[in-house]
Amino acid sequence: MLDRIKNLLRAELNDKLDNFSGFKETFEDLEIDEILKKFKKQENTNQKEESKKEDYSYSKSNDYQQYQSSHSNSNNNQNQLDLEYYKRLEIPVGSSFIEIKKAYRKLMKIYHPDLYHNDQEKFKMAKEVSQKLNEAYVYFEKKNKK
Repeated sequence: MLDRIKNLLRAELNDKLDNFSGFKETFEDLEIDEILKKFKKQENTNQKEESKKEDYSYSKSNDYQQYQSSHSNSNNNQNQLDLEYYKRLEIPVGSSFIEIKKAYRKLMKIYHPDLYHNDQEKFKMAKEVSQKLNEAYVYFEKKNKK
């Protein structure tokens, strides 16, 4: 009876380990301590990869900020305009044009004036917001087609 339970447990663990990437050995070939070590290594590897992704995204935005500050005062007005348009579209500074397009479409679905034709107050607000969104989108569209 005990052997049957062991075999069921091994089979279950082998199935779990087969589904978990990085484990090619079976439960019978490994000691429990070795399995725990591999799990910890895998967790550390995953955490390092996530940390690298976060560092990359931080450095990407940091690089953009350094790029902004390195330009002359004539470009400062341009950079402030960029920042204003990024804020309007509710996206992080330095976003790609694809992200800009997604944000624009998402916000236009919310603020399109046709959705508020019954309420004049909301209609005016939606019209103003949609005009500002259009202005920001056209700006980035022209900027990226240079």
